[in-house]
Amino acid sequence: MNCDQRAIRFNCLGSSMIGIIDLPERPLPRGVLVVAGQPDSRLGAQRQFAMLARALARRGFAVMRFDRRGVGDSEGCDYNDSDVRAAVQEFCQQVPGVREVVLLAPGSGSAIATASACARIDPRVRALLLLDPRRRANAARTAHMLAPPVPAPAPIGAALFWRRSQPPRRGPSSGARLAGLAEQLCAFPGQVLVVAATSAWAGPTPAQAEVRQLRALVERAGTSNRVQIIDDAAPAPADRAAGGRLDGDALRAATCASWMVSW
Repeated sequence: MNCDQRAIRFNCLGSSMIGIIDLPERPLPRGVLVVAGQPDSRLGAQRQFAMLARALARRGFAVMRFDRRGVGDSEGCDYNDSDVRAAVQEFCQQVPGVREVVLLAPGSGSAIATASACARIDPRVRALLLLDPRRRANAARTAHMLAPPVPAPAPIGAALFWRRSQPPRRGPSSGARLAGLAEQLCAFPGQVLVVAATSAWAGPTPAQAEVRQLRALVERAGTSNRVQIIDDAAPAPADRAAGGRLDGDALRAATCASWMVSW
């Protein structure tokens, strides 16, 4: 399907915001709004959002990406749920045929909270599509491995005594983290699809075990009829791009498109 791109500018709380709409010839009544998280711009990490938007547009879905306030080309110094609500309104005005909106976001707790807040206020927000929640959840845990160590001043006197006497701080366990994620997903008032990157073609991994546990928690809550959790499976040979490279964007777009027409 032939597609076009449209650059737009809209306002939110006095700040000018920039967005891009990938528009097919005959857009379906269900569109996709990409809600990037800080520090990602509308392009996404390694242009993930841009490539996915184009792939979905070729399947008939209008897709809008935008820079949130204080990110990329948009003005402002911070963002909250207001910029997402303003983007939903602008998207539906720019593409009048879009009557329902699916929010596509990186899988973080803040993204789920933002989507839930918007869905409760705007009935056009019908669904949430999360990408790689486990990768996002582990980002903070591995950040210290990527950043160069910063020497801390040596404690002296009473400070040294109290530091040694305190038990080490520990982050939430894997089970507690997954239980919190499942609770957020089940509380969203609409359809949910979680696409988890598990590198399934590399054999059994801890990531796959976490996905199975998360799926079990959703089933136990009785919401598996509207909250689906799937593995980001390896592309089949027919889905390989030129040169033998695995075309993960096309595979992910096909998965998302099939889900969006299934309900």
